[in-house]
Amino acid sequence: MTFKRLGDTVYVPCADSHLRRMIIAGSGIVGTAQPGTTRILIHYEGSKYGQFETYEERVHHAWMRHVEDAPTTAFAVVEKDELLEVGFLLLRQQPTDEQIAAEWRRRGYHGPMLPPLVHEIRRELKQPVLVIDRQDIVDQWCAIPRVIETTAEVDMSQVSHPRVGNSAESV
Repeated sequence: MTFKRLGDTVYVPCADSHLRRMIIAGSGIVGTAQPGTTRILIHYEGSKYGQFETYEERVHHAWMRHVEDAPTTAFAVVEKDELLEVGFLLLRQQPTDEQIAAEWRRRGYHGPMLPPLVHEIRRELKQPVLVIDRQDIVDQWCAIPRVIETTAEVDMSQVSHPRVGNSAESV
C-alpha cells in the first residue's frame, strides 16, 4: 500500500493560545493552511461524551470532519502562530481489488465477496496513518485535565441574544 501526504497536519494549541480555553484538552486537531494567508482551517474532536477513548481516535474523527466538510461547530479558522504542528496524516491510496481480495482471504471469508463487507474492508484499508513528530507535546496536551463546560452551569438570565435582547430585561 502506498502513502502520500496531502497537507492534513495535526496540531496542538500553543501554551499561551486562547484555543486552550476553547478546545477540550487532549482533543484531536487537524488542519490545512489557507492559501495566501497566515490562517489555518482546523477541525477538532474532544470526545466530550467519551465516545473516542484514544488520542488517535480523536485525530481520525477530526480528520474525517475536515476532509468531508461535515456540518459541525467543532471547527475554526485561526492564525498559524496559535498552533504547534505535532504530526501529520499519511493518506493511503485507494486499495486495489487485489488488495481487498487478499484482505478478504486473510480474514477467513469464503465464497462471493459481499458488498457491505467489501465496503468495510475498503474503508479500513484506506484509513490514514497518524505520524506524530512531537510525542512530548502531544503527551503534555493529553495530560492536561479535561474540563468540559456545559450550558447547565450558565446563568441564562445573564445571556443576551441579538434578536431577543437581554433576557433579564425582557422578563
